[in-house]
Amino acid sequence: PKRGYSVEPTSSSRGGHSGNAAGARSQSEGGGRQMFDKNELRLVRRDVFLEALDRYRAKAFAEASRAPSPDLAVCTLRPAEQAVRIYARKRPMTEEEHAKRRDFDVATVLRGQPLPTKLILHNCLFQADLKTPFINHLGFEFDHVFGEDAKNHE
Repeated sequence: PKRGYSVEPTSSSRGGHSGNAAGARSQSEGGGRQMFDKNELRLVRRDVFLEALDRYRAKAFAEASRAPSPDLAVCTLRPAEQAVRIYARKRPMTEEEHAKRRDFDVATVLRGQPLPTKLILHNCLFQADLKTPFINHLGFEFDHVFGEDAKNHE
């Protein structure tokens, strides 16, 4: 007989959905293990991640709003300290990503003084038990970061 272990999702890890996450293989198909697609598992726990991201962003924006406002007369790009400047732009999510794939925004442009220079990527993951969600917040510094509402002429 084949031996193995099974990872059974609890009702709380299903996010109210019945059955296993898409990409899961039932016990009756053999092998004794269930395979989970990490992207589908993130979507199953989407609400948990969105709530945590909202809390993170609220805290980060509150801290940024406490910083003194810069003099608007000097709100220009930082002087060229090096020969190369690095810029980033957060692109807006498409309707297909929102509606069809149910993706959620995992990038945050932090307000900077005088201009935004920091981009945070939120890596939504699960512990090895595939039930405990957690988020790694990865920060990246640039010369300037343009938000998703920036226009090309900027």
